[in-house]
Amino acid sequence: MFGTGLWALLPKCAAKKCGQNVINLLWGLKMLDKSALREKNLHQRKMLNSIQRVSDAALLLAQFVMSIRSHSQLTIGGYWSVGSEIATHDLLEHCHNAGHTVALPTRALNNDEEASDKDMSFRTWTPRAPMTLGSFNVPEPDGAVVLPSLLLVPLLAFDRNGGRLGRGGGYYDIYLSQRRKNSNVCALGLAFSFQEVENCPMDAHDERLDAIMTPRDIHWINKAAFAKVGVDI
Repeated sequence: MFGTGLWALLPKCAAKKCGQNVINLLWGLKMLDKSALREKNLHQRKMLNSIQRVSDAALLLAQFVMSIRSHSQLTIGGYWSVGSEIATHDLLEHCHNAGHTVALPTRALNNDEEASDKDMSFRTWTPRAPMTLGSFNVPEPDGAVVLPSLLLVPLLAFDRNGGRLGRGGGYYDIYLSQRRKNSNVCALGLAFSFQEVENCPMDAHDERLDAIMTPRDIHWINKAAFAKVGVDI
């Protein structure tokens, strides 16, 4: 929205000690940029009719079957789509039927059984697993905690450099940051095609995706990450 020129001034202003107020102003503008994009794409997503939703969910599943292949069992961290998100339920069932371990996100618990502020974990799921409404306000399973090697990530906007705009909670950014330090994991964003933007506003702590899949295409950013976890590339 504001282009790169304004942000190029930030280090110059800081170097000239032009004041913390200017830095705060620029930071506020960036937050407005994110908020406006979230609102725009969320509204556009809600406007899709039911026929388009069913069609795009089927195309997304077909794209996944064609693009994500493995000769070994994967542990896949999916998510239970809700609201206007592109439907993932058939895709999750396909992964289970193909012999992969499927898990869904839940709030992580510490030794005192109290939820950590921004941490989440993944628990195994099967199509017949009982689900309860969890702290994310979406259904959660009560299976064993596992570490997914392939992470399916929801989003509101993306770009072809792996930039992602989520809802602003930071859960996936924190989870990916922690996992990428200690083990191999690849992140695959799932989205409608219209959610693509030229440049997704990103902060230093935001984690980039390794690929983004839409009903009509897959945009590879880091194929090596998929190869490391056993996906045939």
